[in-house]
Amino acid sequence: MFRSVFWRLVASQVLVALLAAVLAGALSYRLFRDYYMSAEEENVIRIGRAIADLAAPLLDEGDPRGEVGAIARAAGAAVGGRVCIFGRTEHELIAASAEGEGTELEEKPAIYEVLAGEITVERTSAECEPRHLLKVTVPINSARGPLGSVMVRVPVAGTEAILRSVRRLSLLTAAVVGALAFLLGLLVSQTIAGPLRRIADTSARIGDGEFAARVQPLPPGEIGELAATVNRMAEQLEGMFAELAREKSVLEQSIEQARRLETMRRSFVANASHQLRTPLTGARGFLEALADGTAATPEARERSVAVALRELRRMQTLIDRLLDLSRFDAGAVELEREPARVEGLVEGALAMFELRLREAGLRVETAIEPGLPELTVDGGRIVEALGNLLDNAVRVSPPGGRLVLGAARERDQLRLWVSDEGPGVPEAELESVWERFHSRARAGEPSNGLGLGLAIVREIVLAHGGEVFARNRPEAGAEFGFTLPTGV
Repeated sequence: MFRSVFWRLVASQVLVALLAAVLAGALSYRLFRDYYMSAEEENVIRIGRAIADLAAPLLDEGDPRGEVGAIARAAGAAVGGRVCIFGRTEHELIAASAEGEGTELEEKPAIYEVLAGEITVERTSAECEPRHLLKVTVPINSARGPLGSVMVRVPVAGTEAILRSVRRLSLLTAAVVGALAFLLGLLVSQTIAGPLRRIADTSARIGDGEFAARVQPLPPGEIGELAATVNRMAEQLEGMFAELAREKSVLEQSIEQARRLETMRRSFVANASHQLRTPLTGARGFLEALADGTAATPEARERSVAVALRELRRMQTLIDRLLDLSRFDAGAVELEREPARVEGLVEGALAMFELRLREAGLRVETAIEPGLPELTVDGGRIVEALGNLLDNAVRVSPPGGRLVLGAARERDQLRLWVSDEGPGVPEAELESVWERFHSRARAGEPSNGLGLGLAIVREIVLAHGGEVFARNRPEAGAEFGFTLPTGV
């Protein structure tokens, strides 16, 4: 029990109160005792002097009528004790009250001190019962010198009774003080131990990882400062662990990104090798046909040259796009920004694909919001991005389909997009369509694209501070586009 601060505080307060009460009682008892004894001694001395004053003239005359004995007996009866009148020696008992006959020799005064004019006071115990006695000896003097002494011996039972009452009162006071100290100690200790317990409980919760735990505000003082310190510690720990959690998340994301980049690198190498090998193999086959005479007719030779040239151009396009992406990755692409109208950018992209759109039998509509602000951009790169979006839409659109190339303001951004009536994009691939070598195709047909166009669009848009988006249209097809800040 006494391991608890609460009970230690209670015990210490009770102990201090009891010690204070005992000390106060002891001092009070000592003061009362000294006061009553001193008063009693003064009273008995006054009585002795009065008897000495009465006996002195009688003894000086030789006490012819024996009046000294009457004085002694009357005084003894008055004080309720023993009164003895001695001569000049301790054996010369002149008169005594009627108590303790035969004890005269035991009641001898300190004759030398008395004859020297001193008053002696002595406290003794009675022989037959446990009571205290006060014995006072007063000299009897006259003009001719010392005549003898008066000894007054009285019991002090009254004083003892008063002192016993004082002792009982002191003990009772100590008991009451102890009880009050116990109750007060409970209250005071609760005000100290209670907050300490709450601080300890909160600290334990913090130690268990509950860093949001806080100690309720306490009144100013040492315990209040301790609670505030614990709260500050919890806040710092919470911040530190939150920072560690963020750093862990960043590290995990970095690891995941590194894995993804490694996967992309492997995929890039494999796809690039495949994409380069395909046109190279085709061109080589037709050139070998020319070399070994397999293409014997002029028509066959012309066809071989045309196919080989087409494959070589396809390979050149692939190489150019790969180099373009590598420059974006290295941050080596410098944008030539200049003011450009949105309408001009759209017209430039449509002009690039006019022939191809006509050959594919596709209808193109524009949806440009009037009054759009000019953009300070690299016009060639934005036209290239729009062209790649058109190329992506042409590749998946069915014959006779409709494409829409639009532009509109959205708050502080400008949105440009191309929508098609193709098969759309699986929801799981809406984010990955912007990755390299991810190619779209018509439903039921293999992809014949390089899968780099949308990746280049993303790099161009990011370089301009914009964002790309892709979503499926509710009716049919998909919508690919990007946003640019109007301040760009």
